[in-house]
Amino acid sequence: MKSWAWFSIAGILLLALIGMVIYVVQQPTAEPPPEPEAEAEAGPDVEAEALVNETETNVTKEPVDPCETVTCGENELCVDGNCFCNTGFKECGELCIPSDDCCLDEDCGDRKYCKDGECFQMEFCGILETWDSVNQSCVCSAQGKLCGEKGFCIPKDHCCDIPECNPTGGRDRRCTPTRLQVELCAKLPGGTHCQNTEKDKRAAFNIMEDVYHIYVTKIYEDEGIDAIVQKVKENATIEHLLPKTNVTVGAFDIIVSNEELVISGGKCKSA
Repeated sequence: MKSWAWFSIAGILLLALIGMVIYVVQQPTAEPPPEPEAEAEAGPDVEAEALVNETETNVTKEPVDPCETVTCGENELCVDGNCFCNTGFKECGELCIPSDDCCLDEDCGDRKYCKDGECFQMEFCGILETWDSVNQSCVCSAQGKLCGEKGFCIPKDHCCDIPECNPTGGRDRRCTPTRLQVELCAKLPGGTHCQNTEKDKRAAFNIMEDVYHIYVTKIYEDEGIDAIVQKVKENATIEHLLPKTNVTVGAFDIIVSNEELVISGGKCKSA
């Protein structure tokens, strides 16, 4: 190859190399990547808070006792914040009493009342009376009222004295006495004699040639009676003879029956 050809090729290569160098020099210089930021150091407040949270998480809270602030009475026990009677006791109003004690009259059975945990026998009260277990005495029932002049209970619709019959004053009207009577019958093989017998008054029963006197000493709230039967100088007693029943008085072989209660009087009339 001729020498001028070599010079031509060398010139071309030199020009290409110069162009590449110029291109590289003209390119913008790449900035180095930013260095990673250093983590901020934890301050004392942050560390304390983290410690508190960790402690609260790890500590198990003790359960609250619902009976801690509850005060129960005598013979009581607290359960889940409420007071209950101990074993062997029962509730009676606001108290806990022994299970065997009575609380109400109903706990004692018929004709008994409850006082201080014990049952007591009621008295049989008189007609139009009832037992007051609070005062342990007989008082007029709801159907009766006390007539002080008579000293016993009379029906509510009966008058007791003159002022009741003269509400505006004066004495123009009078009150007829209330009479409590029982129709009694006395029977012997020879005959029967019946009549109304007033309380605390003697009534004569004539049967054949014999005469029997009967005193009604008490008329009970259930209309039963106590009575004394007399013949000459002999006495016999009758105890709580109920209505529509009879009893044989052994001393005389007489049969006495309680037929019915009869209440009369108690009306206002012109004087």
